[in-house]
Parts: sequence; C-alpha cells; structure tokens
Amino acid sequence: MILRGFKIKDLYEFPQFTTLDKHLRDVLCDSINPDTAYTLEHEGQIIASAGIMLIFPSVGSACGWGYFSDLVHKYPLATHKTMKKMLNVLEKKHGLKRLQADCVKGFDRAVKWLEHLGFEYEGEMRRYGPSGETMLRFGRVT
Repeated sequence: MILRGFKIKDLYEFPQFTTLDKHLRDVLCDSINPDTAYTLEHEGQIIASAGIMLIFPSVGSACGWGYFSDLVHKYPLATHKTMKKMLNVLEKKHGLKRLQADCVKGFDRAVKWLEHLGFEYEGEMRRYGPSGETMLRFGRVT
C-alpha cells in the first residue's frame, strides 16, 4: 500500500465523483490544491483520494474531503491509519487549528469513522449537499 501525491485525474476513478453534475465537478477540481491532498493505492488500484481545502488559512481553518473506492472495505484498518496520519501531517504543515468535514445524514458508517478520526459532531445542515441532501458537520479542533 502506498500513499502518493494526489492528481486531479484520480477523482475520475470514483463513481460518486463522475456522477456529479459537470459544473460541480469543475468547481471541485478548481478548488482542490494537489499540494494538500494524497491518494492511497494498493497494487495499482486506488483505494482513496483525500485532502483538505484551506478555508481561512490566516486562522488555520480547513475543510476535509475524501473519495473512497469499494477497496476501503477490504483494507479498513490500513486506510484508517493512513488517513489519520495524513490529517496529522496536513494539520502540522498548514498550522491548522480547525478541520471540518461533512457527511450525508444517515451514513452511519461515515459518522463512526469521522469520530474515530477525532472529529466531533457539530450540527445538521439541511439542503447543503450537492443534490440537496441534509449533511452533518463534524469538527476537529486542536
């Protein structure tokens, strides 16, 4: 398993990205800085691409993002350890004091995982998701 630098083209390996509206895909691609993201792969297959988007760099605030293939279920522990390490490195590198992440309400597996990564539930945001879904906001404050 290797953690390598992220490339925008990696996103096109994830069906949950490719099925988004083209305008939204373009906005996301323009918003992601490859220097603040990584891709995890095993034997040439992408398991995950994840990173942060700096929101207010002057106060150390960023939003975490991630796309995961079905392989994440085959390698859950390795993926978790790698993502936790990646978040710690990015927090240190960018002097982050706050990292936030959102997930779709009802996606209990994601909620549990965010909590294991050190995020705390902060609230519900109605009609906030890309297709108008209710999203849950989590924060990790250092």
